[in-house]
Amino acid sequence: VGEITAVIRIFRIGRVFRFFQGLNKIFMAMILSIPKLANVCGILLLLLMLFSILGVSLFSTSKPGQTFNEHGNFKNFASAFITLFRASTGEAWNEIMHDLSKGPADFWREGEWCAPDELFDPTDATIWTILQSKCLIESPVSCTPLREVHVAVVFWVSYTLVITYMVMNLVIAV
Repeated sequence: VGEITAVIRIFRIGRVFRFFQGLNKIFMAMILSIPKLANVCGILLLLLMLFSILGVSLFSTSKPGQTFNEHGNFKNFASAFITLFRASTGEAWNEIMHDLSKGPADFWREGEWCAPDELFDPTDATIWTILQSKCLIESPVSCTPLREVHVAVVFWVSYTLVITYMVMNLVIAV
């Protein structure tokens, strides 16, 4: 019973709003904008989910790099969603983009290797067993094919333009 009365006592502060008309108007504007803010947050959530699914389908087999690592990756939907949510704040999205846009020649210059992307064919059962025996299913290290090096740039620039600049500014505007 004591906890319930403590919660009810918090609402006594609402009596102060009667004395401050300007504060009352601001509070009422905030209350009236909550449904609009919920709509914008719903659109933001939908776009984050779509970009997460697209990121998993494009980059789930990519070789980890300096920033594209266990803390920010596209191995599954949850980690992709967290990575994109982190990137919506502006945190290291361009570094992840550069890690994902490395080709075989870039890894060769750094003294590392990566598996050709053509190896990761999910429709062939024999390739699947070979990859499984070489532990390339749990921790894939595929290169970005030369024809798709710019896919990471297009993905991240479009994500940043849509999420960071448009949707986040809508949240601020509402």
